[in-house]
Amino acid sequence: MAEALAIVGIVSSIIQIVSFGGDVLQRLNEFSTTAKKIPQVFQDIKTTLPLLFETLKRAEENAKADNVSEETRKALFDVIKGCQSQIEDLKKIVDKYLPKEGDSVLRRADKALHSLSQDGKIEQIKARLGFFVLAISNYHITNIPNAVVPPSYEDVKKTFYNVPARRVTDFVSRPAISTMIEDKFRNHSGNGVRTVVLKGMGGQGKTQLAMDFCRHSHGSGMFSTVLWIDTSSEGSLKPSFQEISEIITNHSRKFSNIDERISYVKHSLAGHSSPWLIVFDNYDDPSAFDLRVFMPDGKVTS
Repeated sequence: MAEALAIVGIVSSIIQIVSFGGDVLQRLNEFSTTAKKIPQVFQDIKTTLPLLFETLKRAEENAKADNVSEETRKALFDVIKGCQSQIEDLKKIVDKYLPKEGDSVLRRADKALHSLSQDGKIEQIKARLGFFVLAISNYHITNIPNAVVPPSYEDVKKTFYNVPARRVTDFVSRPAISTMIEDKFRNHSGNGVRTVVLKGMGGQGKTQLAMDFCRHSHGSGMFSTVLWIDTSSEGSLKPSFQEISEIITNHSRKFSNIDERISYVKHSLAGHSSPWLIVFDNYDDPSAFDLRVFMPDGKVTS
């Protein structure tokens, strides 16, 4: 009986995801035909959704397999429920902020302006959807008696993405450099923090390149958590840690001072079981303060 209910729950959630996701995809397709240039984050969502639908279709077939344990099926259900929650949030944002047919010029401009405040949320949704796709795709349960249980939604919720949404209109990606950065992280042979430094004259696009790498590395599942810290001065660095501490605790913990927040963030990441990335942006004057004081320890860090 419990097994049948689990399968029904999985199928029901998948139907809801495909329905809501289909509405979102249709709105994005309509938007792309009328807009001169669709924002990259929406382009990424358009690419992710069909892949998600296909992955869910396979997951539904796998869930019905006779050789799947109740524990494995429950884990799959938890992941799919988390996916459903992200799609519902995405649909609310698209319905509210994406221009649609019949909107006046003024209304379209108003939506475009207010949509800028949602970039970070959409990036996080996209990253989590990408993580779900990877979790389900790597969830080989067909014809495998002892299937590996995927991460639960509670584990996925422990991932964080806090990268500025600003991106220049004429940004030109540098795939060769991005690949070099990725190789430096992946081919690191020692323990402890893996560090990559982007050096160059001001205005050459280091910040934009780092943002682009953050989006792709988080979306691909390379890093479960990606955080951004403004290190143009020690004064700007501490507010960044304050914001991160609020994100990690979901605004549920009180801190006595900023040093306590910094310590909490460092220890939280040091104990994190999945790979994470911190970008220290604009550290142009190493003589001003020692950045190593603010860097967490850990074996799965960058």
